[in-house]
Amino acid sequence: MKRKIFVFLTILMLLTAFFISTVSSNTYMDLKTNPNTNKSNLEDDVPTWEENTLWTYRIDDFDLIFDETEGRSYELHIRTSDFKLKVASDVGSFYQTEFESEIELEIDINMDLYVDDTDPIIISLSFSRATFDGNIQFDKSTLGIERFEGNIKGIMKINSTSPINLQFLSSIPLPVNINLILDFDEPIVLVDFPISTDKTWGIPQVNLTIDGEIQSILLRIINIINNIAKIFGIDLIPPDLAQFLPIIDISDLLTLFNITDSVEILEMPEIFQCSSQKSISVEAGIYNTYNISIIEDIANIYYAPDEGVIVKMTGNFNEILPFLQNVNIELIDVGVDKDYS
Repeated sequence: MKRKIFVFLTILMLLTAFFISTVSSNTYMDLKTNPNTNKSNLEDDVPTWEENTLWTYRIDDFDLIFDETEGRSYELHIRTSDFKLKVASDVGSFYQTEFESEIELEIDINMDLYVDDTDPIIISLSFSRATFDGNIQFDKSTLGIERFEGNIKGIMKINSTSPINLQFLSSIPLPVNINLILDFDEPIVLVDFPISTDKTWGIPQVNLTIDGEIQSILLRIINIINNIAKIFGIDLIPPDLAQFLPIIDISDLLTLFNITDSVEILEMPEIFQCSSQKSISVEAGIYNTYNISIIEDIANIYYAPDEGVIVKMTGNFNEILPFLQNVNIELIDVGVDKDYS
């Protein structure tokens, strides 16, 4: 059960932090200034999205520390600027949205490969001046997520002491491109429309396909050096790692962690519950919202039907999963523009 919750919350944070919003056909001035705190409707249906609508979110810093497996520990630290999401197009049965932000990443990995006579992987990566952009595809009838594609482009610094010492690279800035693709065979629905109080719902069994690649001039240089060394019978990079060079295929890389590129998310019935409405004040305005709790208030989503947008999300994940820090996301601006600038 704990693993099931971890898989779900990880996907929830990844996707919710990058996109959660739904906008009606009101103008953006109405969205910002009309709190309308007493609503008499018993339920609210799925809103209509308008092309070129732009939302801006603030996402708190996020840390993930996982060391429950003996001989393996992973740390991820993320710092973001304001996160901007725009409806790019209305394409028949789905909406195509685009997002962008600036981020800083720090990743620390200590991983025992459980292979005799093979040193563990000890590596630290840091990304600065990195842009994070991409697109998310939403099913129009449910606003469920069908596809996510994100790109990270920035400057990386690497420090590794095992299995090969790369400390000399720690002061050298290296450009890196990372592309990540998530495909769901069924839309992931976080707000079940029509939404009303005293309503519960869950997530059906879904198959998630993970793809993408990592490119860097460093990987090409390492591959060339390793291939030259192999001519003289020397393996500078263990064969289990060298097979991923020079362009790392993420689906292949997952096999190193004993994870397939097709992940089955088991059914989670009635993990969402909407039991009340609540007035919420965020930087973008004051809104009357549906208060949607996730797994008995581990996380809460606040959806404002009159404004057609989720204005806030809080996640108290640390209470049940100590390696996950709490998460807070807040709407700070709504507008209409044809470009992000």
